[in-house]
Amino acid sequence: MKASEGQSTAGSPKNSARIDYLDGIRGLAALAVIFVHVFEAFGLDQEWAGIISNGRLTATGIDRFIPILNNLTRYGAYAVQIFLVISGYSLMLAIAKSKDGKPKGGLKGYFVRRIRRIWPPYYAALFIGLFLIAVVPGMNVKQNIWWDQALPAFKPDVILSHMLFLHHFSPDWLQKINPAMWTIAIEETIYLLFPFTLLPVWRRFGTIPMVLTGIIVGAASWYLFHPLLQVANPWFLGLFALGAMGASFGFSNRSQEHRWRERIPWIPVSIVSFLLFIGSDVASKQVFVSRLGFDIKGSAPWLVDAFLGIAVVALLIHLTEQWKTKEEKGLLRILHLPPILKLGTFSYSLYLIHPPILTLVTLTAIRLNLTSWPVYVFEVVVGVPVCIIGAYLFHLVFERPFMPTYLAKAEPEVLTTTKVASHGWMGHEQKSEPAKIDQGVAMATPMSTSVPVNSDNIGQD
Repeated sequence: MKASEGQSTAGSPKNSARIDYLDGIRGLAALAVIFVHVFEAFGLDQEWAGIISNGRLTATGIDRFIPILNNLTRYGAYAVQIFLVISGYSLMLAIAKSKDGKPKGGLKGYFVRRIRRIWPPYYAALFIGLFLIAVVPGMNVKQNIWWDQALPAFKPDVILSHMLFLHHFSPDWLQKINPAMWTIAIEETIYLLFPFTLLPVWRRFGTIPMVLTGIIVGAASWYLFHPLLQVANPWFLGLFALGAMGASFGFSNRSQEHRWRERIPWIPVSIVSFLLFIGSDVASKQVFVSRLGFDIKGSAPWLVDAFLGIAVVALLIHLTEQWKTKEEKGLLRILHLPPILKLGTFSYSLYLIHPPILTLVTLTAIRLNLTSWPVYVFEVVVGVPVCIIGAYLFHLVFERPFMPTYLAKAEPEVLTTTKVASHGWMGHEQKSEPAKIDQGVAMATPMSTSVPVNSDNIGQD
């Protein structure tokens, strides 16, 4: 059966509801990213790797616990992969439920929505970063901190590559100006490829062939065009395809999708895949690589990420089935907590603007002559709240005005309603269906679930 057949789910009780829990995931992921960079702010990882010297930690006292905390939070860096899965899920929702299997408004509508949602906040954050580097003492000088990666920022090729979303094609451009922006360039590439590669395969051959296409094309590109695509992470296309698979399984009316959705034990699949992800990641540590003689993360990074992607999408499918019953319990209840949902609302802004804000906090700590463990306490107690507040203000000015109209109008209801609607930067193709989220760091707002879903969600996705 072709993918375009029998895709409308009109009449479904959830047809105009919103999948609010996705915003909860984005809110938690956004917070995880901040904590990753908090522990990287003073170059902790770079110090271990021998990239910088004269670190601020000693091997005594409380300092010994900081690396332990860093190890616990470092998995927050995988929020990028999670955002991409959610982005694919989000963009595929409306398509899976449509009658023709195409984006609302065709290609023009698809690209207009993505541009409107991603570009204004991105360029605002880009120019704010350049401005701060130019005028704030210390931000344009390397001093053995995480922000060193952003420098030099004022080279013509660096600026041009960021303006054109091409900075993921060279390690010399990748993390300049704003170290977090590398993922936006990758997502833009995936958004461009999606309607021309994955969607045609999905419509003609089905969901599984689409996923295999994403994984194979992405992984093969990394091997065939290495080192040209060394830092472009082309296998992320497979993660996006896995997310799209989740939406197709959850909302397409095709009989084959129904069988996949109902017969597979999604929670066991998620757990097993997650354990494989953790195992392959741990096996990539130097102590094991030297014994095994093989580095799976170095030789097959796409496989490590695929394990995580399968774990995430299996969980999404399970949670969506639970969400359809309106039964809130366990993880779903946690993801519906208002603070988490609110954080998801401006997660794209948080992702974009937190690096320069956190660096201002870091420079303040340096001027206060803080060292040892108090540095990290300062980053957490002061840096995290300042990042969140600054990101929300940025969101109000540079992001919210460009969100789908219904979202901008609905957001004032946040203080008076308990239900939540979702909108994000990691994908925002939504039709008359539950909301979804976009990537990277995503967004969610406590709004009424009665708001119709017929726009996109974008942001890192």
